[in-house]
Amino acid sequence: MGMADDFVSAGHPIGMLNIHGEHGPIGQMDFGALPSRYPYVLSLPQSETERILEAHAARHGIVAERGTALVGLAAREAGVAARLRRDGRVEEVEADWVMGCDGARSTVREALAIPFAGNMYPERFVLADAAIEGDFAPGEAHVCLGERGIVALFPLPGGQARLILSDTPKDWSGAPSLEQCQRLIDERRRPFGAQLSDLRWSSVFHIHRREAARFREGRVFLLGDAAHIHSPVGGQGMNMGMQDAFNLAWKLSLVIRGAASPELLDGYEAERKPIDEAVIRQTDRATRLLSLHGGLTRFLRDHLIALVAGLPSIGARLGQGVSGIAVNYRHSPLVEEHAAGSQSEVAAHLRGYLARHFGETGAAAARA
Repeated sequence: MGMADDFVSAGHPIGMLNIHGEHGPIGQMDFGALPSRYPYVLSLPQSETERILEAHAARHGIVAERGTALVGLAAREAGVAARLRRDGRVEEVEADWVMGCDGARSTVREALAIPFAGNMYPERFVLADAAIEGDFAPGEAHVCLGERGIVALFPLPGGQARLILSDTPKDWSGAPSLEQCQRLIDERRRPFGAQLSDLRWSSVFHIHRREAARFREGRVFLLGDAAHIHSPVGGQGMNMGMQDAFNLAWKLSLVIRGAASPELLDGYEAERKPIDEAVIRQTDRATRLLSLHGGLTRFLRDHLIALVAGLPSIGARLGQGVSGIAVNYRHSPLVEEHAAGSQSEVAAHLRGYLARHFGETGAAAARA
């Protein structure tokens, strides 16, 4: 979208993820080997991501209306009727299409009565952004697996870091203090000697794994957390929402402009649902593995991670999965594969494909 430089200049590149067991390092994931112009994980707070995206939208005449709430939705054959509340007033809006990107408690999904099946993990986590000092390189992230829980540290721009702490005391709620967060770290084995200051934000939360039964109801679509939520292990949440949006946007654009038939939109769920389901399964397995508590199971886990991390092919596969490079749609019903043939055979396949998927516009383009 021409926005890479904006993100890179605002973010903090992480080239290495270090995994520590109770008795020292047990594995590494080196993102420097990624087959990309950007061989790293770009660490960037959600607030900065939103700021950059809103500025890009504004350059195209699109303004996000903060403080506007959807309070009602009725899907019709030719459009969607929505009720919006803003500044204490309710406004009726008629739309041709609606994209529900309104999070895990999606009003759009609930209005359509689409089931959101899944489960909640028993552990409670603390998420916090704070300045941090310790014995670690600024371009590396750390995950420490200890007897009393997980400590994960991901550097952010400006000397801050994102902390994720598992097994939070059951009586904690709201926003934990700097002292509480520091105590959780001090109680656990911490190979990087983390010392916190300047706490910017913190929260106690449960994590879920859930998926909507369907991503589309007529002219209404679900995207991002409204369609699927999962463990934050791997940092895939916002990235999956962006992939959903990008996948649907080009299809919907062609349909709105009359360059493709509405059937093209069926490809959104057909392509995205298998990807999202795979991420839910993978993050669920990783979360269960990292959260093991028994002494023997932790011992076996640490040795398994050490073994897997030492295999270059496995490391490369994990890196491509985390980065999103592994995502593809080769099994989509919109994708066709043909053996190489004569020029006339290729032209015939192309004409048929364009006519089937893009109607008269595609047939005219094929004839041209």
